[in-house]
Amino acid sequence: KSEKIAIGDPESVPVGQYSKQLFENLKIWDQVSSKASLGTNVTEVLNWVAEASADAGVVYSTDAASNSKVEVVTEAKERSVSKVIYPVGIVKSTKNQESVKKFTEFLKSDEAIKVFESYGFSANK
Repeated sequence: KSEKIAIGDPESVPVGQYSKQLFENLKIWDQVSSKASLGTNVTEVLNWVAEASADAGVVYSTDAASNSKVEVVTEAKERSVSKVIYPVGIVKSTKNQESVKKFTEFLKSDEAIKVFESYGFSANK
């Protein structure tokens, strides 16, 4: 049982929006929100937990893995929240179209995917 739960602010922080969606799907949002400290970004939420300013918090697994003071105790079940996707876009007016296209192709390569996976990310398929 946690008295203080750190989450991102659902009004402005993506991880907070995912957190709210998860807790609503679990039908415990009212209980959680009454104990929630709302962070301005995922790093702030992670730091609150690492510094024991909060009993628990909700962050991305990739962020949790970056902090040795934080222990992951559970993860959201697949389909309990929307899939987190980090899109890559190309600015239409860039003068570096060819370089940008090569870079985006590299991001899809086996080499880049291995690097992403080493940090806890998975390829969007």
